[in-house]
Amino acid sequence: MELEPGGRALRQEDLVQIIADPAIAPVTGAGECWRGLANLRGGLIGVADLGFLLDGRATDGGVMVAIATPDGKFGLLCEGVRGARGLPGADALPDEPLAGDPDWLLPAPPGEPRIIDVVLLLEDERMKGAP
Repeated sequence: MELEPGGRALRQEDLVQIIADPAIAPVTGAGECWRGLANLRGGLIGVADLGFLLDGRATDGGVMVAIATPDGKFGLLCEGVRGARGLPGADALPDEPLAGDPDWLLPAPPGEPRIIDVVLLLEDERMKGAP
């Protein structure tokens, strides 16, 4: 599934739910990349701003994509999503990432979206102190 802004994608197995117009409660002192907390099926999850993580600009409006990792669930606020598509397998990915890409943004063949590794994303220094 490709996330907007374009050129980044999530593997289907990481997706829990897509929520349009999410209600996100801010959390004081959580860090700039964290937008706050959202209710997901009766439980609270932290919501990070993908736009901020990628280019330092907060996402205005958008949708929340709830993601599952071995360590739990969290949300990514993004501008929108595009339909499901086949993503290249790990063995088809180039060896080298693009210059300036964070470790959690995996390289991709030319013309394909770069894949977000949600486990590595949680290790990003900006995600420390998560709600």
